[in-house]
Amino acid sequence: CEADAGTLTADATTVVLDETTGTATISATANGDANLPDGFETTFLLAQEVDGELVIIDSSDEASFEVDAAGDFQILTLVSNSDTDSDDFLDLDLNLILGTTTTTDLTDLFVSAAICADLDIDGVTISVTDSGTPECTADAGTTTADATDVDLDETTGTATISVTANGDANVPDDFETTFLLAQNIDGELVIIDSSDEPSFEVDSEGEFQILTLVSESDDLLSDDFLDLDLNLVLGTTTATDLTDLFVSLGICADLDVEADVITVNDTTAANCDADAGSLSSDNPTVGLGTDGEALISATPNNDAVVPAGYEVNYVLTTTAGADVTIQDLNDAPEFTVDAIGTYTIHTLIAETSDPDSDDFIDLENGVVLGVTTAADVLGLVSAGICADLDLIGATTIVTPFGAPNDDDIDYEVTVYPNPTMGSANVSIAGNLPAEMTVTVFNTAGEVVSEQVVFDGATDSMEMISQDLPTGIYYVQVIGENVIRNTTFVKQ
Repeated sequence: CEADAGTLTADATTVVLDETTGTATISATANGDANLPDGFETTFLLAQEVDGELVIIDSSDEASFEVDAAGDFQILTLVSNSDTDSDDFLDLDLNLILGTTTTTDLTDLFVSAAICADLDIDGVTISVTDSGTPECTADAGTTTADATDVDLDETTGTATISVTANGDANVPDDFETTFLLAQNIDGELVIIDSSDEPSFEVDSEGEFQILTLVSESDDLLSDDFLDLDLNLVLGTTTATDLTDLFVSLGICADLDVEADVITVNDTTAANCDADAGSLSSDNPTVGLGTDGEALISATPNNDAVVPAGYEVNYVLTTTAGADVTIQDLNDAPEFTVDAIGTYTIHTLIAETSDPDSDDFIDLENGVVLGVTTAADVLGLVSAGICADLDLIGATTIVTPFGAPNDDDIDYEVTVYPNPTMGSANVSIAGNLPAEMTVTVFNTAGEVVSEQVVFDGATDSMEMISQDLPTGIYYVQVIGENVIRNTTFVKQ
């Protein structure tokens, strides 16, 4: 078989559908390398790939076809015998079903029917694009923040933030520019305001971005109309919601989501010069007296700063830190307590007398002893009230026994090791009385160990069991009305 379909060259490899008719003409030119035996003729086939097969969708005597859809098409050349009396006759009316027959079907037919024919299955490929969706040229461009760090005005509590366009935007005819104020909330840019100008007034601290939106937002009849009144819900709509909308509606618009971040600061608290300073305990350890009470006190270190009109107050807590309850208040750094434990006196510098002041703290009604915590007071400070609380304070340990006295009989009491993770020893050294009672108390005032020691029997004894719970313990040694006290820690 000498039939040869030869090759083609596409007249254009990319063609656009006409915007008015919705059609396009695709064509190819023969390269002159075909061979047609006598009685043979050339037929051109239009094909598209479907599920991996080239399906023939049209045929013509010319290498030119009109199409009305976008996609990739191939024009193929078929050389065959059209003489019905020839043994090589190929009945295209019978064997070519448009939209169904594939190139493989034809070439297989050549073999099975033993006819001479040739099909150029490579042909030429031509891409047809849809002009119904013209290229979107809207470009929001970029902006530069006029200031990336702005403070709220101390008087008005507001700040103006703004950006300047860099001149690289493209706004198509009849399109408009809208500026959107956004904040990052849970990883999403939430739009909280919009304006025709790239300037916004804010009344809270935080990080903001001014985004540029280029869209057709006025012409209701435009295919690209973006209804901001409907689709932009301030405080809810995100930048992602808008860009997804552009795609889902097939409209031309652009949003610059990479705008500069502008930080707005609230400097009210930063301008507060109240400083509680520090305290020193007058006696780190005191014992309850015979009346069951103890006086604890501290002395200011003269490093506090008290603004004009402010007062100095002292706060008593049972332990140091912020998450402890306030046990008492006083205008002097001294308190009377009636229970053993660890107490801390703190200094509070605050405006506590003028209810009309923005910094007023109502100690009388705002502090409930045993309920209000130091953290509650700190919360007022962080909320913008000018005040200061010394969290460290001065700590005093109140023991279940009175203070040591100074008699002629003089001896010292030591616990070792201290702190201890197991048992510990009590050592008594010096001018010992004839008889001594050694008592160990826990912080609740309960006796956990007691032993009577006679002079000369021993000057060191194991008094602290390794079975004791962790905590602070008090040791009292009494002999001939002479009292000696110490503490130790079980870890």
